[in-house]
Amino acid sequence: MGGIFTLQDGFPLTAYCGPGTIQNGGGSCYPDATGINPNFSSRSEKKRERFWNTAAFVDRGPVGPQYRFGNAARNTIIGPGIISLDASIHKRFEVTEGKYFEFRTEFFNMPNHPIFNPPGTTLRQTDTAVITSTKIDSRQIQFGLKFVF
Repeated sequence: MGGIFTLQDGFPLTAYCGPGTIQNGGGSCYPDATGINPNFSSRSEKKRERFWNTAAFVDRGPVGPQYRFGNAARNTIIGPGIISLDASIHKRFEVTEGKYFEFRTEFFNMPNHPIFNPPGTTLRQTDTAVITSTKIDSRQIQFGLKFVF
């Protein structure tokens, strides 16, 4: 028997300006921070439809000084983490000396817990703060039979 248990915190993400915002010399356009923490404090607040607090950022927009950088820091949003359990079972059946069958079965994402992709981080988009897909498929089970001679 064997297994791998993965418990990992999410990767840091950066919020970006929405489309049509004037940028300062090209490159990435960062919004302005409002002083609110973009990460929700409790796990129950983090939903697929709104994973981080969108009120933490204000898009710079074309009003005010045209060419300036937004004041929001990079990597302030923490993405979804990973909770996963993979397991395997192997059994060897001896036929004769030096010859045997090996049966194995492997379970990937055994508890069938969804492992989500990061949410959208560009303001004023339909997927802003929304998780739209998963990183891997649901539970997968595979079987194998090998004859060694």
